[in-house]
Amino acid sequence: MIIRWQEVNWPEMVCKFIIYGKFIILSLLLVFLYCHFAYSQGTKQGTGLDKVTELYIRGLSYYQSGNYGRALDLFQQALELSPENTPIKKSIADCYFQLGSEAYKKEEFNEARGYFSEVIKYLPDDYRAYQNLALILIKLQDYKEAAKVAQEGLKLKEDSKALLLILAECYKKESDYPKLLEVFEKLHKFYPDDLEIALNLGLLYRINRKSSEAMKLYTKLKESYPQEKRIYERIAEIHSSGFRFGKAREEYEALAKIYPEDIGIKEKIAELYRLEKKYPEARRVYEELLKSYPAEFTYYMKMAEIYEEEKDVSSAINVYKKAEGLFPKSIILYKELGRLYELQNAYSEAEEVYEKMVDLDSQEPYPWVRLGILFEKRGDFDSATESFRQATKLGSVDPFPYYRLGTIYRGKEEGLGYIKLAVEKALKRIEEIKGSLFGRIQSYGGQMGISELVQLEKEGKKLDEPKEILQKSLEELQSLRGENLQELESDLKTFLDEHPKSEELLEEVGALYEKQGRWNEAVAIWERFLKLDVKSVKAHLGLARAYEELGRQQEAILAYKRVIELDTACREAYTALIRLYKEKSKLDLLKEEWKQKARIRSNPVLLEYLSQLEEVL
Repeated sequence: MIIRWQEVNWPEMVCKFIIYGKFIILSLLLVFLYCHFAYSQGTKQGTGLDKVTELYIRGLSYYQSGNYGRALDLFQQALELSPENTPIKKSIADCYFQLGSEAYKKEEFNEARGYFSEVIKYLPDDYRAYQNLALILIKLQDYKEAAKVAQEGLKLKEDSKALLLILAECYKKESDYPKLLEVFEKLHKFYPDDLEIALNLGLLYRINRKSSEAMKLYTKLKESYPQEKRIYERIAEIHSSGFRFGKAREEYEALAKIYPEDIGIKEKIAELYRLEKKYPEARRVYEELLKSYPAEFTYYMKMAEIYEEEKDVSSAINVYKKAEGLFPKSIILYKELGRLYELQNAYSEAEEVYEKMVDLDSQEPYPWVRLGILFEKRGDFDSATESFRQATKLGSVDPFPYYRLGTIYRGKEEGLGYIKLAVEKALKRIEEIKGSLFGRIQSYGGQMGISELVQLEKEGKKLDEPKEILQKSLEELQSLRGENLQELESDLKTFLDEHPKSEELLEEVGALYEKQGRWNEAVAIWERFLKLDVKSVKAHLGLARAYEELGRQQEAILAYKRVIELDTACREAYTALIRLYKEKSKLDLLKEEWKQKARIRSNPVLLEYLSQLEEVL
């Protein structure tokens, strides 16, 4: 989730870095008057002040002409002669500021960093100097250092909105949400009337699992901003995440009175009715929407989905049949209609739908896959084979037709080629779905309500089919390779090179190494697996077996114990621990350990093996 507070416009801010702008003119005037005074005094007293004055005047001349480097040199010479001269120090800081601004505009950020660091050296009590340096550090992506600089500036002015927002940006980049929350609590304290700050504070309360504080804040905001749509939406999200769909709907119904023409609000009301399982009410809202927007296909889909949830597939089909007249060329419509006919075992009707899809778009592989499956159901294997081949020629992303052709041509080189393609397509499909899931989770952040969870569940179910086909394809590949384990290993490594994060492939390679007794290599594979999923029972179990075979008993014991922590019913781990402790003649220690575990949190399998130990001892 992107947290949107008042964004800082870096270029504009640096251009306006005339944070000293109005002070520069004043300081220059003061310097000029001071120089004039010093000059006259120096002439009268015969001191060295006339040299300081000369350097001042020359420095001012260069400064006014934009030659800040030469001006800086002259001012520094003057400072050497008069080291406690405050106006000179301010003039030097002005030069470093101008040089830093020029470097920033040229995107020479490291040089700008150095210049703005010098500004702080000469103006250590000016909080704005810290602000400028922190901004440069953010540009350099040195967020920790930027945060330190911003905190130093806040010691000088604790209510500086700019410095607090800069600090917030640093914590946001580091994903340090507890500290980010602290910053926005301070911002809200100093700027209670800033709505954007308050709304972001509410978001951060939720991310930090403080929904009750968020609700208090939003309720108070609603009193001050009774027409602010986002406040109602945030309150509804909190209710929804707590499964209080009725309460969430009430917020949107209140919004509908304020914004009666807002379609999005009505859609939310319908969705919440659906989550409440008040299906007739949800359909009524969609029917009302269709009266105003008869060409909105999404509403037909939603109504059909509601009927399907009610197990009324016939009514869902009727919705799509009605929509067919308005959307005669909709591929999505025919996909859904065909799927629903298949659910009813109305295979002839499903075939007709998929044939329409072929007529609409002959390059779409999906209907060929479905037709192949339907042809097989009615025993027309030649037509099924041809349909699957057509799907693969069109580049189907579905691994099923490749797998099916691999089994059809089993024993032939063509069959092996199709099985390899099935594995590759399944791996790609799994990666795509996982990527989509990860993207959704990232976008939801810490604010997943039930509607988001329902969506994630739907996405997650899409993994079942390609995972099943991958498993079957890998089994078929092992069968085809037979005893030729070298070729099987080559196949698996080729796939693993293309898909290095595939847990399924790592499991296959690990099992192959175990079969060959290559235990050190098995350890490396299982450890690699655990970097992807530290809670994988299969990986911990494989690692434990490998450690045991290598004689690394203590590591094996720890690994088997980790397996039991993750899966208290894993019999292999209990048996292995009894075996290992028996070899060390320390079964009594294991018995005491399990007794203690049973007192804290018992389970039937633990009690069963504890009983076995007591019998042995």
